[in-house]
Amino acid sequence: MLKKVFLLVLLLLIVPFKINAYSLGEAAILMEEDTKRVLVSKNMNKKMLIASTTNIMTT
Repeated sequence: MLKKVFLLVLLLLIVPFKINAYSLGEAAILMEEDTKRVLVSKNMNKKMLIASTTNIMTT
């Protein structure tokens, strides 16, 4: 049993995987502050409720 757990942990450390907000979120936008140019967007025109400050800071 311990050998299986060790191998699983080793495998998770070796195999790279990436989870980011862009792949998990329904909508996102990244803008340049000075020029207001949109750098990256996902469902930019989708109407959504505003998240609370607490939610943003803890995620």
